[in-house]
Amino acid sequence: MFDTPRRSLLKFHHSGLWVGYLLPVLSAIAFVGYFAVDVPSFDQWVLPGLFEKTANGNLTFPDLFALHNTHRIFFPRLIFIGLGFLSQWNIKAELYFSLGLAIISFLGLYKLSLSANGVTHIYLFHLANFLACILFFSLNQEWLWGFQIPIFLINFCIIFALLIFMPSPLNPRHKFLIAAGLCAIASFSSAQGLVSWLAVMPSLISLPGNATQQRKRSLIWLLLFLLSCGLYAIGYQREPLSITLSGWERVYTFIHFWLNVLAAPIVQSPPNLLVIGLSNYHIFPVFTILS
Repeated sequence: MFDTPRRSLLKFHHSGLWVGYLLPVLSAIAFVGYFAVDVPSFDQWVLPGLFEKTANGNLTFPDLFALHNTHRIFFPRLIFIGLGFLSQWNIKAELYFSLGLAIISFLGLYKLSLSANGVTHIYLFHLANFLACILFFSLNQEWLWGFQIPIFLINFCIIFALLIFMPSPLNPRHKFLIAAGLCAIASFSSAQGLVSWLAVMPSLISLPGNATQQRKRSLIWLLLFLLSCGLYAIGYQREPLSITLSGWERVYTFIHFWLNVLAAPIVQSPPNLLVIGLSNYHIFPVFTILS
């Protein structure tokens, strides 16, 4: 039986949406496929030492837990070692692993958006998510450097920790344990992953339970956050300051850096970074509320 024109239009509408979502993803995949080279650079040169110790059976926990600059990249080191031996240390394996994490993370982000907001205004909903997709797979990302795995891994962990707390048949205790595990992985992937405990905490409070259960969960969660910070502090060595800033200069530098981070997926031209960053900061909450 033939579809009615209305059904055909609806099918075309949905297929057009998926094509729109796929374009940024396929662009990032094509970018990596065309420009990636199997040559280590910068921080990647620390990995051969880990490969050698692993091959000789001399790899120890301190080797994995040791600071890299100011970061503890315990879980990324495990991934680097696994990919290194599986691919004979082909750098492209690391790049495609990052791409895979990014794709799964965006699907999780889309599901999170759908579960949190529903679809009151379908066009605004998809516009907000499409813009997020463009940012997620912007070619300004460090797609060609395998050492970016920690960043993509942290995104993955935070998004799926939030998804775990969404309404589902899963027991609240199991949700707590899974989300805590994801935040632990984020914490020991790079220093900024420590913030995942605080970022996810509002969703933790939404778990069903009486006041006593919620206080207990929150207390344990904060203790786990402090424990992660404490483990970070073991043998921690801060990088020496190269410049000295006044209080106001620190505030200005923080705001400038934050807006640059928001704008970096779109532009790299310094004069435009602040304007684009400020626009991104205001546009996405508006779309999220309206959709």
